[in-house]
Amino acid sequence: FQQSGSILTGIFAVFLTAPFWYGGFNIIPQVMGEKAPQTSLKTVGRTLLFSIALSGAFYCLIILACSMSLPREQLAALNLPVAQVFTAAYNFPTLTKIVLVTALLGNFTAWNGVIVSGSRILFALGRAQIIWSGFGNVHPVFRSPATAVIFVGAVATLGVFLGRSAIIPIVNLA
Repeated sequence: FQQSGSILTGIFAVFLTAPFWYGGFNIIPQVMGEKAPQTSLKTVGRTLLFSIALSGAFYCLIILACSMSLPREQLAALNLPVAQVFTAAYNFPTLTKIVLVTALLGNFTAWNGVIVSGSRILFALGRAQIIWSGFGNVHPVFRSPATAVIFVGAVATLGVFLGRSAIIPIVNLA
């Protein structure tokens, strides 16, 4: 970003990656059939809009806090600017660690969304008998598509062991 001398490169980079970070919202239509019967669609809509507004405000506040804490040149020189800005500007390494743990938990929520979405797609395809019908079975106690959830969870777990060379193309595709 520093090489071009233009802030447009950074702005475009944020716009290009933003849909990936909001990607978890796409699983909502897939799990709507599992909502409690007493939950109205109006409540679901309000909750969804509130979640999007809250996460957008959170990202804006993070950007504002970072950009106000250090001059641009110092901020751009940091390896992990959002996390390290608190140590560099305020000598507060504990807050840096909190930001890094929060980022890790954010990644877990993204993976959770992928697992839920993938299992529900397999469930629907199994019920339609487009693929093995066992994916369309519902667990008798938990009323969830257990076979599809276990399968997607196992594939995701094994995928982690394939390393960066396998994960990067998947992330780029997403």
